[in-house]
Amino acid sequence: MHRRRFCSSLGATLALTASPALAAADDGPLVGPIQLVGSRVVMPVSIGNAGTFLFAIDTGGAFSLIREDLARQLSLPDGGTLNVGVGGVTGFRNTFVISDASFAGIIRQQNILLIGVGPHVLGDQIAGALASGILATVFSELDFDALQWRVWPNGRPKLEGFTRLNSTITRPEGDRWSPFLTASGIVNGTRLRFLLDTGGLSLVRLNHHTARMLGLWSDDRPFAPGRNGARIIRLEKMEFAGYAFEGLLALLLPDNQEVDISDGLIGLPLLRCFNLACDPVQRVLWTRRNSLSPGPFTYALSGLAVTQAGDAARVTAVGRGSPGEQAGIHPGDTILSPPPQALQQALNGPPGSAVSLTIGRDSGRSSATLTLRPYL
Repeated sequence: MHRRRFCSSLGATLALTASPALAAADDGPLVGPIQLVGSRVVMPVSIGNAGTFLFAIDTGGAFSLIREDLARQLSLPDGGTLNVGVGGVTGFRNTFVISDASFAGIIRQQNILLIGVGPHVLGDQIAGALASGILATVFSELDFDALQWRVWPNGRPKLEGFTRLNSTITRPEGDRWSPFLTASGIVNGTRLRFLLDTGGLSLVRLNHHTARMLGLWSDDRPFAPGRNGARIIRLEKMEFAGYAFEGLLALLLPDNQEVDISDGLIGLPLLRCFNLACDPVQRVLWTRRNSLSPGPFTYALSGLAVTQAGDAARVTAVGRGSPGEQAGIHPGDTILSPPPQALQQALNGPPGSAVSLTIGRDSGRSSATLTLRPYL
């Protein structure tokens, strides 16, 4: 099931709650802090009198999340269960209700329903994730230069240096559904529609049908294997918001996701290069190029994807043009040594590291050595 197709109560009943120090002028914004923590953009959220916690801003999420261990530690009321998909896994999950929360000290909302998730979904420092309604309900801006979230309670401001995107803020029927943000971009000369996902960890992600249409899903093209059959390739050119980026790494999905919404998504590592303003009246987005460069996105320098098979590891994919391919390793091979845990550490080593392997096949054992290197 698509992650966008679930309700989120964020945005339905937002209210201004600025302290005097944060109060806006008649035509000025309220200002609250944001941070870049690892691969996520976060804001402080105060939960009643329980304390303040960092929540990621996830414009690609259909609903808001909270770490289940934290929710139980805070004794948050049970909101029942929902059958939802999180991180590619669909199933029934517990929900929790926050009766009162303050976002970055300037916005307050009551009775927020959040999906409970494990700590691995968000990372150790992140307590939860906020769906796109937190940005798209009132005119607001994420300023990645100043690390500020600005909210204009009195309507649309004058945005100096901003460009209106070919974009939409689409709110499904009913206020409890999270809106999604889409905009056009150009990949290798072809105009596409992208979901703008500040919770996305990849620079650019393309659905499978889009990758095939553009000729990017090809066994003749260098690629690195990703998780669950995905591939990582290097784009010749990506154009977004009037700017061109050459040589960006793109994640190609092995199947189609969100095909009713977009051809793919643009994640935070690229979005952070632009200050992003949401205009809920005209339902469009505005951007201004800032001083940041695209964030990091990595791939396996060995070109191998492996899974544990007892005391050994099974090769599930080998990247075209990779050190693994040049070492003569094939999908289906069994790596007998080093053992799986030591193998993963070795394959994640720095460029220039040599990894010696013992390979098992029907024809018998053989030895192979590969040297980790960037090859895309």
